Amino acid sequence: MKDILIEPVRTSQQLEDFLSFPWQIYRDDPFWVPPYLSQMRKRLDVQRNPFFSYAERQLFCAYRDGILVGTIAAIVNHQHNKQLAERTGFFGFFEVINDLQVSSTLIEAAVAWLKTEGSDCVRGPVNGAPTDEVGILIDGFNSRPALWEGHTPPYYQDLLESNGFEKFDDIFAYEITFQELDNELNKLPKRLLNVAKAGHFYPELVIRPTDNKNWDRDVLDAHQLYNTAFRTIPGHTDMGLEKFQQMVNSNKSLIDQDLTLLARLGNVPVGFAVVLPDLNEVFRHFDGTIKNWEIIKFFWHKRHIRTACFKLLGIMPEYRGRGIEMQLMYEMIRRATKKNYKRLEISLASEKNLPMNRIIRRMGARVYRTYRIYQKDI
Repeated sequence: MKDILIEPVRTSQQLEDFLSFPWQIYRDDPFWVPPYLSQMRKRLDVQRNPFFSYAERQLFCAYRDGILVGTIAAIVNHQHNKQLAERTGFFGFFEVINDLQVSSTLIEAAVAWLKTEGSDCVRGPVNGAPTDEVGILIDGFNSRPALWEGHTPPYYQDLLESNGFEKFDDIFAYEITFQELDNELNKLPKRLLNVAKAGHFYPELVIRPTDNKNWDRDVLDAHQLYNTAFRTIPGHTDMGLEKFQQMVNSNKSLIDQDLTLLARLGNVPVGFAVVLPDLNEVFRHFDGTIKNWEIIKFFWHKRHIRTACFKLLGIMPEYRGRGIEMQLMYEMIRRATKKNYKRLEISLASEKNLPMNRIIRRMGARVYRTYRIYQKDI
């Protein structure tokens, strides 16, 4: 067997090699969407990404005969471990040729670093925060990932399981096409319609889209709802306000504010839904960068996005199961069909989040991609 050299990423050139390596893995995959490289540089920059105010990472590259053959990131999320009383280390940005020796050597390097940081188990892939790409694809290879979703080759599953990893969680991406409904809301499942129309349960309930005038207040309310609503999901960790604000504000231009809704009972925020146009419908036409002369092309494709990505739905625990979820979804679908979206993509939902999966399936949506997160003791 040939020797494999593992190098920690220390120089800017090594970082560029790390970021560009996926092109070697996916160059013949018609369903892969190249990542936007300037955004990826910012995500991995410990000075510019607020995630690293409570997390640490070490990037590694694997070389054989001087040729880059794999990458991995070892990540410690101190906030996760503190809140859940764990000593979990994470790995992410796992890209590798179909070679067990290379994958094993990469994983060993990440595990060794995580051990020095006090970790007693390793979980992944998780590309940073839980809102970043998670898992490897185990079903749905002949479909294109939506925004903020990963795409991996089938052999990653064999490599991880051969390295002693076991399933920790499966994560689902759902879809429903408005063509199936003929853009007629009365063709939605009757249960959804009946519950959504039962507004008399809460006559004081107000559902409105976000807007620039109330943006700062809306972000604060959404942050409170995000942390409180998802705290009941196994493994969830709160997100700091700065990280949440950075995530939301940096994506403000992507968010469709007509479809991003807040629900209030009086002055009390009780639920929210976040929807974004699927920019992967745009990015697939580029190769990781958008040059100045391509701006016109970018905005042309952006105007023709036909998939709305439903990324978050949060309801305060004391108001769950009372129809507010359905009313938010109904209003969001009503607005999406009015804006000429043709498809609703709903992601990502952990299989452990049983109430959310029930709600999504009641809408008539179906799973079209499944991701898996793995874990093993170290």
